[in-house]
Amino acid sequence: MNPALFKHVKTTRGHTYHYHLTPPAPSSQANKAPTILLLQAFSCTDWSPQIAHFTKKLGYQTLAVDLLGFGKTSKPADAKEYRATKMANDVVEILDHERIGKVIAVGHGSGSLLVSRLVHIYPNRLAAVAFLSVGYTPPQPGFDYEAAMGTMKEMFGSDLIGYWELFASKDGPGLCAKNLDSFYSLLFPRDPSLWKTDLAPRGKARAWVQGNRQAGFPKYWSDAERCAHQARLVEGGGLEGFCNWYRCKVLGHCKNDELSTSTYIRDENVAIRVPTFYGAGVKDNLCLPDNAVEVMKHFMVSGQATLKVEKFESAGHWLVYEVPEQLNRALEKFILSVRKY
Repeated sequence: MNPALFKHVKTTRGHTYHYHLTPPAPSSQANKAPTILLLQAFSCTDWSPQIAHFTKKLGYQTLAVDLLGFGKTSKPADAKEYRATKMANDVVEILDHERIGKVIAVGHGSGSLLVSRLVHIYPNRLAAVAFLSVGYTPPQPGFDYEAAMGTMKEMFGSDLIGYWELFASKDGPGLCAKNLDSFYSLLFPRDPSLWKTDLAPRGKARAWVQGNRQAGFPKYWSDAERCAHQARLVEGGGLEGFCNWYRCKVLGHCKNDELSTSTYIRDENVAIRVPTFYGAGVKDNLCLPDNAVEVMKHFMVSGQATLKVEKFESAGHWLVYEVPEQLNRALEKFILSVRKY
């Protein structure tokens, strides 16, 4: 990634965001197309394969953002600052600062949550959306962590989000930073089935990291690449920012925020009205792709939105790392099919 293309901007909430903006190729047909907005946790540099593909090969403008709590973006200590609607507002302020109109918003993992909120609050800024691993998330003003755990156990036979307890706990950031290799071998497992046994069930993630257990690292990173990824995650504040995303949900801050946004999250906005892509790894044992597809179909407006689903047989959760070339081809096909900008 070109170092000269990294930028910073301070939002009205007082947070400084770090991002990478690659301009479109002047002679490309994509010059007048929407900017491709790339959102996920960790560093915006993780989007390097997608940025190279869509800018160098196809000529699109791309904007990759270090989300709040990650990379060189601000890492506020107060978990209330990580409310999804507020962070979506921050992202739109970046678009306004760069005089960017409509975008094709691509969200992976936590970034999918922000793309969902853009769907609700700023539908006029979207030409299309793409959700990777984590699907569309409707507003959850009544979200309760314990109730959600019970529902998931009843529906799917698994807690699914039992690991949130570790990340939301007071000692979670320090424990994960202390046993960083253990934390990484669980979060980025060589064997995706590890999530089913040692991440999803309540108490298992804490037992894993506290015991400093390790199960090998994924093959998509060399040791040097993994160490660099770890260094980017812990720089400038450790894992507090990472964990505050989970604290915000578990402690109920997002619940109150989404209740207060009823002025613009009305029934007519709790729907998807633009072309939509969903990419998922067949071996993802947390996000349950088939369920995510059903949720998206339920909220799509007939005649206005279309859904393209792409499943990656060899991948788990981390599509950007595991199958970058396959993902690029699938996104390219989808984006080129979106003709009405």
